[in-house]
Amino acid sequence: MNSFHIKRIRRFLALALAGSAAFVATTGAAQAQVPVLQPNTPYKLKFAHSGQVLNVPNASKVEGQPLVTYFDVNGFKNDDFTFIKVGGSFPANTYVIEAGKNVFGKPLYVIPDQGKIGAPVVQDRELGAFSAWQLKPGQIAGHVEITHLQSGLAMNVAGASHSAGSSVIVWPPSKVHLNDDVRILPAT
Repeated sequence: MNSFHIKRIRRFLALALAGSAAFVATTGAAQAQVPVLQPNTPYKLKFAHSGQVLNVPNASKVEGQPLVTYFDVNGFKNDDFTFIKVGGSFPANTYVIEAGKNVFGKPLYVIPDQGKIGAPVVQDRELGAFSAWQLKPGQIAGHVEITHLQSGLAMNVAGASHSAGSSVIVWPPSKVHLNDDVRILPAT
């Protein structure tokens, strides 16, 4: 991803969040538990409770496509996600997550369909406050909680399901089922 595109994302997000609620930055100790992600590098997001990864079903390029979990299969590009660091006045460890490209080659981002509890996480061209996610330390060492910055809700597997094809939603962070603890791994 070129620097012009990254600057455009940062500028757009800064404008979109102007006047929004104040955000609380994580502490230095908490930041140390969150991995440093390399730009332009694809990653897989593996949920701790099931061992399955975040997935774009059937490698769909449709905007608004709900994301699911699926088995971790080497070579599946629809399991690959790129993290774009958002700096400036944003809290530490804030990113836009790119899911892929639509049929016209335009980027698709990971966003909640709505900022409400239980809303599905989808891929869309929406770019703004709704596109920002913050990585926070998870309950398990080496895992993170991916929290939607605007709503404060975490990326979560609905019903703590272990089944392939389970819906990924936003939900208040869980301290019980580990269905919002995610390990960020290099794509294979």
